[in-house]
Amino acid sequence: MKTWKLNANDTKTLDTLLEFLVQYSDAKLVRVDEYGFSRTIGFTILGRYYEIIWYLNLCTIYVGGVDGRPLQSKFDAISTNVCYPVLHGGNDNLVFSRNGVEMVNLPLPVGTL
Repeated sequence: MKTWKLNANDTKTLDTLLEFLVQYSDAKLVRVDEYGFSRTIGFTILGRYYEIIWYLNLCTIYVGGVDGRPLQSKFDAISTNVCYPVLHGGNDNLVFSRNGVEMVNLPLPVGTL
């Protein structure tokens, strides 16, 4: 299992997450300002759109994007997890947690991890 501990002062952490998500989705920086800066990653996995807003030590994942009234959850760590028993060919997850407690388990396409 690979875990990222968030540190918004280190741009490598945001870059690492973006590189990871690109392997499984259409992930890219969105809501880029006039200076080319963005802290928001937008991506679609299994037909559902998500946005992650990246801030110092506490980030937010929005299910359905930030517009309107989306489901949202704060997190401070991300990990990948292959759940067992393997059902229907696989059960790979991207896990968002806060203070060691799992807040969101985002299913990845079967067999991606």
